[in-house]
Amino acid sequence: MTDDTAPILHSIRIKLYPNHMKSRIKGAYIARTASNRTLSIEEVCTLAKNRGGYSGRIEEMTAHVRRYFDEAAYNLCDGFAIDTGYYSIQPSIGGTFDSPNEANDRAKHPVSFTMRLHASMTGLAQYIDVIVDSIVKTQGAIHTLIDAASAEENRTLTPGGVFTVRGYKIKLAGASPEVGLYFHPAPPEEPLAPGALIDTPSPAQTVRTVASEGVKARIADNRSTQLIGIVPPLAPGRYNVTVITHYSRGSLLLKTPRPITGEFTLTVSSEGVSSAKP
Repeated sequence: MTDDTAPILHSIRIKLYPNHMKSRIKGAYIARTASNRTLSIEEVCTLAKNRGGYSGRIEEMTAHVRRYFDEAAYNLCDGFAIDTGYYSIQPSIGGTFDSPNEANDRAKHPVSFTMRLHASMTGLAQYIDVIVDSIVKTQGAIHTLIDAASAEENRTLTPGGVFTVRGYKIKLAGASPEVGLYFHPAPPEEPLAPGALIDTPSPAQTVRTVASEGVKARIADNRSTQLIGIVPPLAPGRYNVTVITHYSRGSLLLKTPRPITGEFTLTVSSEGVSSAKP
C-alpha cells in the first residue's frame, strides 16, 4: 500500500504514445519514460560520491561493486539465489525430464535467471512524481523494443537473439530496397553548446543514412503494431532502431519510404559471463 502523504523526492518524465492496442489495453495513451539513459556502474559510483553518500575513492567503490557482481554471478551459476535487499535473482531449469537418468540437454532443459523485486524496491514508488513531457506525433512511432535474451525493454540488444518491436504504423511494406528494420550506430552523447543549432536531417536523408550505415534485421512477424525478428551480428556499442517503410494504413502505401526511429538507445555489451566461470 502506498502512502499518499509521503514526500515527493524524485520525478520521472514520460512521453505519451497513442494507444493502438485498445482491445487489450484500455486508455487513449501508453506511457514510456522520456529518458533512455542507462547508467553504468562507474556513473552510479560517481553520483554516489557527488551526492555526498560516499566519501571514499570512486575507483575503489567501482572495483568493489564489480567484484560483488562477479561473485554473485559465479554463485548463481552454482545454483544459489542472490538477495540484494532490493531484489533477488535465482536460477531455474526449464523443460521436463523423462527419467532420473536422463542426461542434461541444454536445448530441452534451458537454464534461465528470474528477478523478483522486494517491497524495499517497489515501495519507493510512493516517493516518485510522474511528469508528462510530451505527446508523440501520430504518423508512426516505435515505443518499445524487448530483447528476449536479457528480458530488458529499450535498453539492450543480444546479437543472435529474438527481439520484439512495438509501436504503430511500423509494418514493413513497399518495393523500395531500403524497406526494413535497421540497427544503426547512435550519435555520441555530447552536451549541446550554448546557442548551437540542431541540424535535423530530412526524412530522405535519414533513409539514406540508415540504409547505408545500419544493419538490416530478419523479420519473422510483420504487423502494423509489432515486428518480431532476430538481432543481427552487431559490434559492441550503442544503437538506435529505425523502421523504413511505405506503410500508411490498411492497404495504403506512401509514395516514398519514411523512417520511424525509436526514441531510445540500445546497448550491445562486450561483457559476458566469462568472469562467472570456474
